[in-house]
Amino acid sequence: MIEKYGLGHYNERSNSVSFSLAIGKEVKVRYLDTMTKRLFALAMLVAFVGGCGSGSNLNLAPVSGTVTYRGQPLTHGQVVFLPQGDTKGPQAVGEIGSDGKYAMMTANKSGAAVGTHKVTVICRRKVSEEEARNLVIGNLLTPGKYANEVQTPLEITVEPGGQTYDITLSD
Repeated sequence: MIEKYGLGHYNERSNSVSFSLAIGKEVKVRYLDTMTKRLFALAMLVAFVGGCGSGSNLNLAPVSGTVTYRGQPLTHGQVVFLPQGDTKGPQAVGEIGSDGKYAMMTANKSGAAVGTHKVTVICRRKVSEEEARNLVIGNLLTPGKYANEVQTPLEITVEPGGQTYDITLSD
């Protein structure tokens, strides 16, 4: 099955699978007995939960607001804060509700990293079920510059303690 899908090469003699990585290196993995697999899985789970799950070292502050375009609140879409310069932390995302309001979330926690961010707003035409099955992406309902990190004129400096950041889009 591994060879069938081009994922690697199985070597019966060494009971191993070889994978070629995109960086030009080859990795050889030996098949493991059931107990070893379970111990390895447990060790990986402990490492993942301990190293990635907490997110407690993020310096977040709550940010929320309303997004309007042509004088009306957007009824769906996303606001994305993209950290710039010395701002530490992953991007934050806020879902725009039917009333145009959003609240930023970072790594499943309320808020955005304290510091400077570029801001993008993405609002696309909703697609039908058939279009979704065919992987159609709806057209942007707002100017494209707001959906692009390089072109967006929007920027925010998130302050400790939080703030309201209302966004008004123009043509």
